[in-house]
Amino acid sequence: MDIEELKALHSFNGPMGLLKQPIDIRDAKMAKATAVEDTSLPRIYEGTPPVKMKDQGAVGSCVAHGTSETVEHLNVLATGRYLEFSTGFIYGNKEDKNSEGMVIRDALKFINKTGDVLESDFPFNLEIPDIFSKLSEYNLDLLKAKAANHKIITYFQLSSDDDIKRAIKKFGYVVTGIQWNSDNSIDYEMINDEHGNTIDYTATLVKGTDFAGYHCVVLYGWNDDLQVWNMANSWSENWGRKGCVRFPYSYGYDEAWGVQGATLESEDVTPSVI
Repeated sequence: MDIEELKALHSFNGPMGLLKQPIDIRDAKMAKATAVEDTSLPRIYEGTPPVKMKDQGAVGSCVAHGTSETVEHLNVLATGRYLEFSTGFIYGNKEDKNSEGMVIRDALKFINKTGDVLESDFPFNLEIPDIFSKLSEYNLDLLKAKAANHKIITYFQLSSDDDIKRAIKKFGYVVTGIQWNSDNSIDYEMINDEHGNTIDYTATLVKGTDFAGYHCVVLYGWNDDLQVWNMANSWSENWGRKGCVRFPYSYGYDEAWGVQGATLESEDVTPSVI
């Protein structure tokens, strides 16, 4: 496969769905409370991409996908095993019932207070109002009882690149809001062996200028030498390189959230964010 074939197959633009957050005086308090004191940051930290790449299809549920992906990773860190968590349960409980999309803080607050259920408990990725109708068919009390076993312990806003790196190094993933442009593109570079045979390729996101909206993605590593983050998207494993790209520091971000810890079944943990 050559570069033009990669561009044709893996450089599509998918749906978005991030609603920009309103200013909240609690954000500074959350940032101050972050447990990311470690200052020893390597120049390169590859991190761990998602076990299973999310695909939001045509639904504006990028925030639900990014946050549930984060819960999955925290659960792996806590238990050593992968469980797939529901995006539809998060999106179906969004606070704003009148518009597509979701605020990152609202999603994290919901997972902190209520938790998330397994994908098998609520396996739906639907746009509003269909997601609300589908959720109403279920016993919500039972779903919330199941979700209570899978909460995040706390969440906090990050305000600098170094804090994002510290949060990634300590907790794995950072949920990030970025501006998306309709003319964004992906640069591919082929990796060849000593015989000139292509064995792999890299994918780097290139920022366009035609503003299209806001999008939620996950950052899970970085490379100071290349000046890029490792970024996971929710447009399936067919986008970029297996769903991920190098995300240039110069691209910028609008908001970034660290997420700490995952509760375990039968474990009594009191959330630390009010």
